[in-house]
Amino acid sequence: MSEPQFDPTQSFGIIGAGALAHNLAAAWTHRQPTQAIDVWARHASAGLALRDAVARAVPTSVAEPSGEAEEDPRSGVRLLNGIDECCTVHTIVLAVRDQDLRDVAIELAGHPSEVPGAVVLHASGALSLDVLKPLQTAGYAIARCHPLVSLRRKADPHAFEGVGFAVDGEAFARDRAQGLARWLGGWVLPAIPTEAAAVQYHAAASLLAGGVGTLFEHALDGMARALGDRDSARRGLIELLRSVAHNLEEVEPRDALTGPSARGDVEVVRSHLASLTPQGADLYRALLPTMLELAHARGSLSDENRDRMLEFLAREGVR
Repeated sequence: MSEPQFDPTQSFGIIGAGALAHNLAAAWTHRQPTQAIDVWARHASAGLALRDAVARAVPTSVAEPSGEAEEDPRSGVRLLNGIDECCTVHTIVLAVRDQDLRDVAIELAGHPSEVPGAVVLHASGALSLDVLKPLQTAGYAIARCHPLVSLRRKADPHAFEGVGFAVDGEAFARDRAQGLARWLGGWVLPAIPTEAAAVQYHAAASLLAGGVGTLFEHALDGMARALGDRDSARRGLIELLRSVAHNLEEVEPRDALTGPSARGDVEVVRSHLASLTPQGADLYRALLPTMLELAHARGSLSDENRDRMLEFLAREGVR
């Protein structure tokens, strides 16, 4: 069986104007510069901001503007006047906040599809397909297509390249979502078998994305105070982070672990804790037991040094 394909000559649309919408619109315009992407935003100012951001990132010219929707000759984004106009779009991505997904799906379901094979996708990692079920009776096939990537409100045409997508849903819609993921330069993750597993998937993603950002904030604070230059501190730490990610591409986390915790160096850890802000020190303490466990499991931390560090942590009040 051949891989499912996404047909970029069919109409494609986004409901929403946030971070996902910005990046998806830019990626579309970069890959399909002569065909506009349809965007509907509840607030006109948000839609205009998205259109302008895409125009700056991917200047283009769209052939054959259609309808009364707002056009910008610099941009491949066509702003729709209402959600009812989405009923003529072949593939629609609901790029709205999780808390708004159900209401938007119900609103769109009030305008049955006018094209054969219409598909609606949501990109939430936390919500199941249930929020889209009202659309099934309105002639839309439904699926979830969640990109495993950290996005901000920036029109980056390459945002999805190399990204894994979690996809599930009705077979027809799932095939189109998988094709879209590949067309954007990404790849499709193994199927998530249950909703409980989907919660695990999203929790793991949130732990990493949110955790790294939080750790970076406190590491940046300490490094900036040490160097007296926040820009240099950021640049240095970003390269350090890249080197960690590179190592993790090749080895298991325990084999990528470095630093005094991996050696059981109590005095260095003590000095580290004293130098950080209280919040940074709390994060460091919270991570130390797992660092010790990983280092001991790989054999680089002796029983004696592990026990010495654990005794120190017990005095510090870490369990």
